[in-house]
Amino acid sequence: MKIYLLAPNYCWHTSDLLELCSYNKDLKYIFIADTPPFISRVLFNRFFSFLNIPYEFFQRLWRLFLFIPWSFYLRKRLINNNPIHCHGLFSLIIAKFANIDSKRIVFTPQGSDVLVLPENNRIIRNFLKKNLSDLRFITADSSLILEKCINICPSLKKENLMLIQNGIPLKKINNLVKRKSSKYKREIDICWIRGLGKIYQFEYFLALIKILSKLTPRKINIAIISAYGSKFIPKEIFEYKNININLLPRLNSDEFLKCIFNSKIAVSIPSSDSSPRSVYESVFLGCKLFLTKLDCLNWLPKDLQSKFLYSSGNLTRDVEILINEITNFKEDEDLKNYFIKYREFSNNLKYSYIAKSYFEIFQKVI
Repeated sequence: MKIYLLAPNYCWHTSDLLELCSYNKDLKYIFIADTPPFISRVLFNRFFSFLNIPYEFFQRLWRLFLFIPWSFYLRKRLINNNPIHCHGLFSLIIAKFANIDSKRIVFTPQGSDVLVLPENNRIIRNFLKKNLSDLRFITADSSLILEKCINICPSLKKENLMLIQNGIPLKKINNLVKRKSSKYKREIDICWIRGLGKIYQFEYFLALIKILSKLTPRKINIAIISAYGSKFIPKEIFEYKNININLLPRLNSDEFLKCIFNSKIAVSIPSSDSSPRSVYESVFLGCKLFLTKLDCLNWLPKDLQSKFLYSSGNLTRDVEILINEITNFKEDEDLKNYFIKYREFSNNLKYSYIAKSYFEIFQKVI
């Protein structure tokens, strides 16, 4: 079955979805970018960094400038009746502007598309309220997103909502774990694995670092993966006593996994979020997790949840939690058996399972 995948270029989620085809021979994605070809982030940073303007700013201008001609291109390209998988809100917007029949569309919003944007933008909220109920299916990686969709559009039918987790590269993770020797030592004490925006509470993390620098008895190595630029990172954190900041750029999947595997504690403390892929990757790589206690984590095994460290929202207490864990960190001896111990949990994250789930959905579209 051929399915048009309308999604962003240079996106991890797009790559993951395309990879599903290799796990199910009946699932055949035909990728069409929701935006005309644009310079990659790497090339932009290499040749246009002197402008001191965020990559995202130019990308948005490019999208807006070519929105109308690209919608005409999509209308011509998507003229047959194949199902269309719209990944991300912009993909859905341009598909609707191209007058694509909603009954052909399976929509997978990103967390911010329904959890954040509709609260801040009335136009987006009205668009979703008007169009969500007409879509054939909506899939998401957490029940929170699906519940929010119903909140925005009460006429939505629950049978058209599907919970499908984001897959994670279990083979790559397993290979890293298998290669771990007895001499292996994690060199990064704390790794920031999420975005730098307000929803991720990055400012709270910066406040934690500031207090940590005054209380830690030794040097603390902190890695910040600034996937979408470093404009939120104040220069003074590089001067904090006993804090060594390693500011990393956008990493590919292999580099990202190695960074997590080299870390004692991975931090994910958003105020509201969908089911986070990077958290699941950290679980299987044996990282301790410092998290916000969110409903999207409830489906995880109880004994696994008991291993997590949870933010209290109190700076002093949270710093004590981090210092104590860094000081007393011990490798999980059972790490190589995680895939067996948490089989049901890991099965839901396998690309083969996810490919099968999507295929079953697309079979119902036509």
